[in-house]
Amino acid sequence: MDLGPRAALYQALDIPNSVRLLQLRRDRDSSVTGLLQTVVLDAPDCPPFTALSYVWGALEHSGSITLNGQPFPILPSLVPILAAICDGSKFDPDGWYWIDSICINQADVDERGSQVQLMRRLYATATRTAVWLSPATREMDVAVDFFVELSEWNHGDELAFNDAGKWRAWAALLQRPWWRRMWTIQEFVIPLHLDFHCGGDKIFSREQFHRAMHTHGCQDPDTTIVPHGVRLPAWNRRRMRQRFEANPDDLGLFALMAYTGNSVVSDPRDRVYGILGLAAQDDRLLVGQPAYAEGVETLYWRIVVAFVKLRKRLDIICFSELFGVPYRDPLAGVSERGGEAIASWVPDWRTPTQTFVVPFMVSQGSQTHIGNFRPAYKRLNFRNPVTFSAAGDRDPNVTFSDDRRHMSCLGIIIDSLDGLGECMNERGLPQVEETELIQSTSPTNNALDPPSLLDSSRLLDQIVRSMVLDRQDRDLATRASLAQFRDELVHLNAILGDRADVRSSAIYHYLLTWLRANETIRIRGTTLEDLLRLHNNVKTSQMPPIDLSDAAEETLASRLVDTASLQRMRKRLATTESGHVGMAPLRAKKGDVVCVLFGCSVPVVLRSQGASFEFIGECYLDGYMNGEILDQDRSVQQIVLL
Repeated sequence: MDLGPRAALYQALDIPNSVRLLQLRRDRDSSVTGLLQTVVLDAPDCPPFTALSYVWGALEHSGSITLNGQPFPILPSLVPILAAICDGSKFDPDGWYWIDSICINQADVDERGSQVQLMRRLYATATRTAVWLSPATREMDVAVDFFVELSEWNHGDELAFNDAGKWRAWAALLQRPWWRRMWTIQEFVIPLHLDFHCGGDKIFSREQFHRAMHTHGCQDPDTTIVPHGVRLPAWNRRRMRQRFEANPDDLGLFALMAYTGNSVVSDPRDRVYGILGLAAQDDRLLVGQPAYAEGVETLYWRIVVAFVKLRKRLDIICFSELFGVPYRDPLAGVSERGGEAIASWVPDWRTPTQTFVVPFMVSQGSQTHIGNFRPAYKRLNFRNPVTFSAAGDRDPNVTFSDDRRHMSCLGIIIDSLDGLGECMNERGLPQVEETELIQSTSPTNNALDPPSLLDSSRLLDQIVRSMVLDRQDRDLATRASLAQFRDELVHLNAILGDRADVRSSAIYHYLLTWLRANETIRIRGTTLEDLLRLHNNVKTSQMPPIDLSDAAEETLASRLVDTASLQRMRKRLATTESGHVGMAPLRAKKGDVVCVLFGCSVPVVLRSQGASFEFIGECYLDGYMNGEILDQDRSVQQIVLL
């Protein structure tokens, strides 16, 4: 769509917090005429207005209106919306509206940046926000009525939950493009009052949406009609709104960027800018005013540098474990996408990824500089939360090269990886050949003499802690109950193999499959299989039965799924050449080094590339998560990441 002819309509928005508002009416010939007026948000003379949230769609000319006396081309998606504003019963035809594609001079990149910086204030100031999901259709009418019906349900009430037609309409509504667009997330979360529209006359409120989604969670319809992936974008928005209501300054930008990593954007810069209005104030200041003239790679690099310099922490680089692969080739100097390559330590947010609510160990709930997306009601105020602090309080002493390719920091190399366990999805199936077990080959791990009973007991404890990252809870804020998890492991290993119904529980089936896939990995002269056999001192017949329908979050089986599943944290059992035990990132290979970088909360895995290293991902290494390396006689090195 050619934006050039539109630019003449716009005068510069020189006054701080100024925006343009739009008023619409029908002319005698049924065409639409608009008046565009500049106002200052929060000023006494700023009129009440409705902010519109919608999907732009195709950028082509398919219609026009008269705006301030001049012809003005509009997006195809706006044609039915403007008609509904003028004619629909649920819109005020005399009201003022803010519609971004009309009210912002899209040809002026500086204005676009300054207006994006105002999005939080604008949506908070709007009298209401109107979400346009679709024009009116029979299916959407059924879906809206069913939303309202679900929102009014109480436990015990009779409701047609088995009406497949209604659920299909519900699923169709949740598959409208609006639910997957990055920009519409903050447009949903920030406003005080918000309604959904399907045509000019069908409407339901955000409060009805929240209650309907809760009812859906209670009843959980046939997943062949409403697959999990269909409802997930809407469910995630509900969670973000709940978190925002609990504390508007509690949403960390990088947790937001990860949690929304599968959302759709047209401009990759909007991976940052599209949710900036939701982020905590410190993170908004860290990014600064959006600059659409800045290159994508430069933007992603700049926010990492700003984070490291301001926070004196390196935790941000751990996000590149998920965001970037396989789009980078750090040695080639060019990206597989074309253009400039992004360094291995800079997250490439263009990578579409659906992340777990706590995707990394650096997302631990006891720290706020990264954050996670646990539900608001489960984010407890722990009195004595534990924290991963592998480097203690050591300053990273970081420098960055002028070409944006290298970062130099201080660190201590602990060991090299030897054996790597198998990694699988939540159905217990390996995804790719690279996730299969890689057997240990070092002399320490292949020792002929097995460990003593005492040493084998200690080794089993280390494996158990590794399986759950030494954490009891998904927030990673409470140390694991070792005795509980160890007993669970021995017990479950002994009885699950004899349970014909184990496949009925995804979590317990995952645990059993994971144990069988990794039982032969050699660690310090023994295997996981031998350790479990050695410490099973109770006959299976004497063990209490297990309810396979019950696997609470704070059980060994559930925590292992959190740690190892390819849909969650994607860690694989690992041992080093010296026999240390831990959980390594999915992309780890034999020979990669485990290192504690000063300024990083957790150990990391690096891959040697000559005199420098490629960053692979974060790592749990038992016995090295709380600054223990600083008490050892180890040399501090200058580590260069490329």
